[in-house]
Amino acid sequence: MAYKKDVDDVRESPALRVVELMRNWGMRVDYHDPYVPVYPKGRHGDLGMASVELNEETIQQYDAAFILTDHQCVDYQWIVDHIDLVVDTRNAAKDVVRRRDRIVKA
Repeated sequence: MAYKKDVDDVRESPALRVVELMRNWGMRVDYHDPYVPVYPKGRHGDLGMASVELNEETIQQYDAAFILTDHQCVDYQWIVDHIDLVVDTRNAAKDVVRRRDRIVKA
């Protein structure tokens, strides 16, 4: 949810618009961001969202993962190993070696 890697600043984050669009399309949306444990109220209102833990139990609940911020502390290989579709908007999965066919660059 942060607007750039390894920061906790959400101002002007493109993730906000992606969340809004997905919700408008009727999708369930959650996020994982170690730098943004709770999405703050702001000029766009209150998303009412908090970061979910990234583990095998939680990731099994989702059909896809969107990488909107490329934090260095996130294990992208692990994500690709555990979900069928990863939409990578930041080329964060460039070093992933297994299951590259699951990655869509956007």
